[in-house]
Amino acid sequence: LLPTGSETLVFCSPLSIIIPLEAETVDKLPATKDAEGNEAQRQAIHHMDGPMMVLAGPGSGKTFVITRRIRALIENKVAPENILVITFTKASALEMQQRFLSLMDQAYAPVSFGTFHAIYFNILKRAYHYDYSNIITEKEKRIFMRQVAERFPEETIDDSWVELLLAAISKVKNEGIVPKEYSVPYLPEGLFPEIYHCYDQLLRQYKKIDFDDMVLLCYELLKNDPEELALWQGIYKYILIDEFQDINQMQYEVIKMLALPENNLFIVGDDDQSIYGFRGSKPQIMLHFPEEYENCRQVVLSKNYRSTGQIVDHATKLIANNRNRYQKQLESVHEKGREIHVTVYEDKQTQGRKIAGWMKNKVESGEYCYSDFAIIIRTNAGARSLLPVLTEESIPYIF
Repeated sequence: LLPTGSETLVFCSPLSIIIPLEAETVDKLPATKDAEGNEAQRQAIHHMDGPMMVLAGPGSGKTFVITRRIRALIENKVAPENILVITFTKASALEMQQRFLSLMDQAYAPVSFGTFHAIYFNILKRAYHYDYSNIITEKEKRIFMRQVAERFPEETIDDSWVELLLAAISKVKNEGIVPKEYSVPYLPEGLFPEIYHCYDQLLRQYKKIDFDDMVLLCYELLKNDPEELALWQGIYKYILIDEFQDINQMQYEVIKMLALPENNLFIVGDDDQSIYGFRGSKPQIMLHFPEEYENCRQVVLSKNYRSTGQIVDHATKLIANNRNRYQKQLESVHEKGREIHVTVYEDKQTQGRKIAGWMKNKVESGEYCYSDFAIIIRTNAGARSLLPVLTEESIPYIF
């Protein structure tokens, strides 16, 4: 959901553009968030033991909830070193940690913050004495895969297939699929398991692991070594996970083992915001979480503190067309704001000219300068039809 702010252009598809015209700026909106949170937030913050699922809509204060729940746990005599907070990016982990430290007035509290890969690699380091030199680089991965391809001269495995094969191997590892049970449509039957085995052998030969191995090897370690599992279960007694909708199957399998036997799992996410299916994420895991944990408590953070009512209402109506989702009704704490105008064009070139003309008119009228505009594009390829138009119209831009 778009934040309240100056006029914003967002490409929603190659043929459409949403323009919140003359939206109010953040500093003009009332500060309505309670210092202790709204009722739903307070329920989540003060939840203690057992599993809980927090459905957190956009701008609903999930970081607010997570950091304050950590504080609440510590205030209820949970040792900080027994708390694990997992996010999906290093930047998010650092931001979460800084928000928590600020909340605690920078008081030392050894809570663990990290990504899945960082946490799992830390487990592997202790068990197998890995260090960062054991992590394979992207360049090395491609070199290894080309070496594997050379072992099958009778097959046509050229450079264009390297990325496809690496993606297939990643999928198998992330979803816990047995290689011999996975078929790749562009390879002869039975060839993929051989390629997987050869690639895996090269990794072991050079004592290398990739990011997917961090998860897979951690799963195998904890599954096959009860003492190692018990050690980490004793350390991570309370586990909080942000952006849970983007978790993949093997990441989840490890988490389930670590959380036993108390299952103090606190998951926060929004199934409507899952966009990483191509990386192996499975929003179905979040959809079925309450079935797997029958005593799971649920709370919905439905108040949006980021956007005007018009943006929230239109976004809610749009996402409601998805079928497999939790039904939730979001509401903005702010006023309705200006209307959103949606315009559809017959092709990308027409759309590009319309965007350029719209900005040019705004600048020539004296309302704005070009540095006031940001055009958000889904992929770099989407800029191909727009940048030539900006150049032709002498509109300065940074890409």
